[in-house]
Amino acid sequence: MIHIRRHGTREHTNEEIQWFIEEFTAGNIPDYQMAAWLMAVCFHPLSERETAALTDCMVQSTPGGPLNWSFLNKNNNNDDNSMNSDAQTPPQPTHLVDKHSTGGVGDKVSIILAPLVACLGVQVPMIAGRGLGHTGGTIDKLESIPGFRTNLGIAEFQQIVQTVGCCINAAGPCLCPADQKLYALRDVTSTVQSVPLQTASIMCKKIAEHPSSLLLDVKYGSGAFQATVQDAAELAHSMVYTGHANGMNPTTAFLTRMDQPLGYAIGNWYEIQECLEILKGGDLLAMEQSYDLIALVCMQAGQMLLQSGLYNNDDDKNNHQSSSNDDQESNSKSANNSTISNSLHDLTQLAYDTLQQGKALPTFCQMALAQGADPQGVDTLWDPAAGAAPLLYPPIPVLAPVSGRVTAMNTRQLGLLAVELGAGRRMAHEPVDPYAGIWLRQKLGTVVQAGHVLMELYAPPDQAKLDRYDSAGSSSRSSSRSRHGGGGKSLPEQALACITITPVDDDDDDDDTSGFAGGLQPVVTHSVTLDGGVQEMAPNELPAVVQHLYQAASARYGGGGGRNV
Repeated sequence: MIHIRRHGTREHTNEEIQWFIEEFTAGNIPDYQMAAWLMAVCFHPLSERETAALTDCMVQSTPGGPLNWSFLNKNNNNDDNSMNSDAQTPPQPTHLVDKHSTGGVGDKVSIILAPLVACLGVQVPMIAGRGLGHTGGTIDKLESIPGFRTNLGIAEFQQIVQTVGCCINAAGPCLCPADQKLYALRDVTSTVQSVPLQTASIMCKKIAEHPSSLLLDVKYGSGAFQATVQDAAELAHSMVYTGHANGMNPTTAFLTRMDQPLGYAIGNWYEIQECLEILKGGDLLAMEQSYDLIALVCMQAGQMLLQSGLYNNDDDKNNHQSSSNDDQESNSKSANNSTISNSLHDLTQLAYDTLQQGKALPTFCQMALAQGADPQGVDTLWDPAAGAAPLLYPPIPVLAPVSGRVTAMNTRQLGLLAVELGAGRRMAHEPVDPYAGIWLRQKLGTVVQAGHVLMELYAPPDQAKLDRYDSAGSSSRSSSRSRHGGGGKSLPEQALACITITPVDDDDDDDDTSGFAGGLQPVVTHSVTLDGGVQEMAPNELPAVVQHLYQAASARYGGGGGRNV
């Protein structure tokens, strides 16, 4: 195996890959030999067929194989359901869709998306991960809710999907153990960035989870693992191909920008709080710093609804009323009365309307309670400031040193700054502080005046060790230094280094026609399908409600005043 891959003399057969992975997982092949093969793969990448075969072998390392969801078709409540049995069972249900993101800063989409799609009648089983490095993790965010459990067994995970419509769980030790062993080795051999190995690692867990179809959010830019759109397109195509080759049809992808954090919150509880504010509904256009998050959630929800097949025609819609709760039934009837067609534009509008009406919040609360969230906290939505002893830290303001427009953010460095504050981890088993983080007060395109608050930092006082700051964010104490160095800069100084402010040109709104006024660029830039390949999505081709969100933000940001908080 090592010789073949090192010299690239031929492709591996499926049987060779299967033997190699099985023997390695069983402990019969030493780490140094697998490490040599992994390094050889970096120099002679696996073909699409080999990548799909490697993925399948990692899936099959799951005891019992992929999860079996056919019990959802039985429409009864008996407990005799074999969750991943190999026995002959009815076909896999079609309305079972998941989404995966390659990770970014402030990426809290899943927390809103899962209950939103579920309340519209499509079940969402979601296996999510923890944060590492500059990116946050959905599991860490959910665990900032007191009592919320993400270590559910397979049976409980599937039961919650059945009764609530969605469940977000961590990948346990039984899910794709071959991947867990391989990833630990890749992490210490600098082979993480290989596209075939990335593909197999990401896709094996989704295929083992076994939804009917999958939507991928492949990010690129300063806050993503893929720096360029070309890198993102390569990974997206590889994952889409592998999904189809392993029977997950359709598997599609969006390529999305990560040149600024999504929404305004970075850090576990703060991101939950932003999600809950959106889930409450109301005037979403007034949530001026969450416009990009709302747009991405609604567009992904529209695509998931489209892939589910539930909204393909009116007959299907009339036959799929949800019986799990009155809200889901009401939403389905509302959809039927709206004569929704099977278009991304119409289904994105449906998702937006449902979100604005607050109809996804009850589903989120049901999911949270089913996963162990403290029932005493439902009335306040688990607000840590609502108790007798507030848990939140005092804010450290970071002020604009000059007037101008916010034209760039070093999003990766903002994510690393959140780690400095305690919101993330550098090593896989480090704890995180749920109440550490960053609250952005200005987004790209905002016009600010000197002295306006750009962001607020939250950290334990004994960690921040800061007394006071001048308007430029400079520390008044020489001892105020990041616990990880920060190049000798205080935390606010590090934050300021992440933001670029340039003078406002009266004509700058007309200089860039690739996005919206004020330099705002849409988050979703491309779609990827097996048949159509990578297709660019121009701003004027996006769903109307997405364009409306950006136009509203452009009108506010270009008007000459950022928020002076």
